[in-house]
Amino acid sequence: MCYFITIVLDSRLDASRIAVAKPLSPWPYTNPNLVAQLSAHDALYCAMKGSCHCGTVLASAHQRQASGARYEEKTNKKLTELRRKGWSEHKIQRWLEQRESQAERMRHDPAAYDAKPEVSAWLSLPQAVHAAGGREFGVLLHFYAADVENENFLVKRSQNVSLGEWNQKFLTETEENVLYRVDVRK
Repeated sequence: MCYFITIVLDSRLDASRIAVAKPLSPWPYTNPNLVAQLSAHDALYCAMKGSCHCGTVLASAHQRQASGARYEEKTNKKLTELRRKGWSEHKIQRWLEQRESQAERMRHDPAAYDAKPEVSAWLSLPQAVHAAGGREFGVLLHFYAADVENENFLVKRSQNVSLGEWNQKFLTETEENVLYRVDVRK
């Protein structure tokens, strides 16, 4: 269906005190399968409004390769939609070329996306969590096949990330189904 980003916070933290930059706007949700794989004090938050986070900067350096079949499926759905809207084949071809060019730039030059508001928001999250009294947060990217509260999936691993590692290049090279935990005190 879609990519969905979960932010994991300590349940004892008042998440409403976290001043995040847009487009981040965490709201709580639950998923029994995911909760069972986390610590007792972990709480789940959807990272952004809406249930689809496709096009995120997270894992963008290899997202197309990692999800080749999904990428092709999404492209075919979009092509059907564009044809239904009356786009000419010439215009569709230009759109495909632009899409491929953008995907290529994302894979080979993550720095080209410095101005993207999402990058700035993710990079400011450690400071926002720290200012609210938090000690750490987690980020998990998953491609959901069902609704987010009933999805059944396995977290491949948990990986600690230092503040020094939490940069744009790291964001673009994250992987699906890996819980990245960032200690905001270090």
